[in-house]
Amino acid sequence: MQLLSERAFGVVVPSSNRVVERTTEAIIGKFTGLAACYARIPLWANGSGQPADGYNVAALDDAIEMLRHAEVELICWNGTKGAGIGFTPDREFCSAVKERSGIPMVSTALATLDVLKLLGARKIAIVSPLPRANINAMSVNFNKQGYTVVGQLGMDLLDNFAFSTVPPDAIADAVRSIHEQSKPDAILIFNTNFRGLSVMAPLEAELGIPVLDSTAIGVWAALTAMGTDLTPAAALGSLFTVAP
Repeated sequence: MQLLSERAFGVVVPSSNRVVERTTEAIIGKFTGLAACYARIPLWANGSGQPADGYNVAALDDAIEMLRHAEVELICWNGTKGAGIGFTPDREFCSAVKERSGIPMVSTALATLDVLKLLGARKIAIVSPLPRANINAMSVNFNKQGYTVVGQLGMDLLDNFAFSTVPPDAIADAVRSIHEQSKPDAILIFNTNFRGLSVMAPLEAELGIPVLDSTAIGVWAALTAMGTDLTPAAALGSLFTVAP
């Protein structure tokens, strides 16, 4: 009997999320011998379930332990919360998970900073399902990291589950609108319960700048941390043409 040789990474998903698994599978389906394993953590549609200013690492132990059983190489926290609370909590979160489990961890928010740097994008615009106040907080934190947020477009939704119900066409229209208004170097489709993967490449061809879906950025972070050749996913967007 010939045994299968398959590499795997773990993904931590907010419990009210409908998008992360589907986006991840759409991307890794481009690769052979690669799998993702998923664990959910409490995040109700109203945002409760995690502290407002960080993460309850102890409460995540069961999820991390279940992923460890699957012998994953690393874990991805595929959520954008870190951008709204200053990025430092994500660094501390990743360090705490590594210390408690022995498994390296990457995060979507931190990987976004890496991707923007690799693409040379300094002026960015953000499209999000969230209200203006939440996007303002993210913008302040991106500005502190050396990026200038020149445009914001929110949809004033507060229900985390509802983010997943926004059609890709509506997301694409929002991206076109903010591009016309602000002329950024790159546009972030910034929420991991937002269905942005399918519009990345078409919008990049139309607008001539990087359009970056945050959920895809989380997958990019896992793949690059594993040393994966991204070429099979290059047609999905410029995100998959850059590597550290």
